[in-house]
Amino acid sequence: MQLHGLPFPGREREQAMLAQTVADLGRGRSSVVTLIGRPGYGQSRLLNLAARLAEDQGFRVLRAKATPGERDVRYGVVGQLLAPMEGLTEGTLKALTGHGPESRLPGLTELLRTGRDRPTLLVVDDVEWLDPASHRWFGALIRRLSDARMVLLVSGTGRLRPGACSLSTAPQQVITLELELDPLAMRDVAATVALICGRPADNAFTSAALEASAGNPQVLSEALRRFTKRGYAPVAGRVPELCAITDAVGGEHVLRVLGGLSDTAVAVVRALAVCGDLLDLSLLYALAGPRAASEPGLPETLQESGLATASGTGLRLSRPEARSWILAEMPGEERAELHARAAELAYRAAVPDEDIARLLLAAGPVDEPWVIPVLRRTCAAALRAGRTAQA
Repeated sequence: MQLHGLPFPGREREQAMLAQTVADLGRGRSSVVTLIGRPGYGQSRLLNLAARLAEDQGFRVLRAKATPGERDVRYGVVGQLLAPMEGLTEGTLKALTGHGPESRLPGLTELLRTGRDRPTLLVVDDVEWLDPASHRWFGALIRRLSDARMVLLVSGTGRLRPGACSLSTAPQQVITLELELDPLAMRDVAATVALICGRPADNAFTSAALEASAGNPQVLSEALRRFTKRGYAPVAGRVPELCAITDAVGGEHVLRVLGGLSDTAVAVVRALAVCGDLLDLSLLYALAGPRAASEPGLPETLQESGLATASGTGLRLSRPEARSWILAEMPGEERAELHARAAELAYRAAVPDEDIARLLLAAGPVDEPWVIPVLRRTCAAALRAGRTAQA
């Protein structure tokens, strides 16, 4: 089954369940549905498809999107959601915009009252960034959801582990579904290539597309669109062009994901881009800054964002090619200073001279007595190995 007749390879199960949820809404069945996956795994696209299906059936659809920048805006997400709704009192409107006295759960009564007569789909994207007031408001809505013909459809990224979203909990009489999105499999990539490129690909091309995109639907689709726009065919001989385009798209994806992380998490990702897995987790945190060691769940957050993966020492970048994109976004002086501090920590940790030298070459001047001996030993080792260019 497809939502709105639009194929989404790899998401057939989710499309069928969302279509059923919308159909059940028309029969008066309330529910809470949560979509969870890494950034780019198709949550927003599935929300859009469900919303269009509901609108086609004449249901009311109210939408909102939470963002990190508005996490401190009281009722920011609730205000977005209720903005198109008619019948809100002046007091409610003032409470939602922060221009009136504080009101407990503004607009909830009006929403539930109108929801008894008109099937309503509430769509909220990126709920991990809900402001506290909106979070309490949605909790109260869910407890009363059985009083209206209403479905709450929300999405989140990897930071919402299965079972960890408080909005997934509802009274027994309200149906709850939690759908975790997986990376695309080989057959899904093949279907996506055929859909976007207009013809099936050979196996070598499909395998390369899966590896280059890491099964991320958003990265894969955008890369294939750019690939096709240049007139290329999905054949083995065009794999180098595909990989180059996918690397660029992947880099843009990395920067978007970084924009949704805390400052401390970004500092750790930048530290990883500088030193890779040369340093263990404690030294990596020391390089990233004083708050890294105290931020709860930081390794899990970075792994669930898709930017990092576990390694023998602690963490490393999931996509090494993203290193250049991450470092390019940093001011030059800050980048050089980070390399210098990484080299000093690596020296204290007895990291091999060659790795320390690599860090020093990207750093500004480091006025330490150990620097010249490290560089000399590295140069001598390269000459003995016949690597004159490196020396």
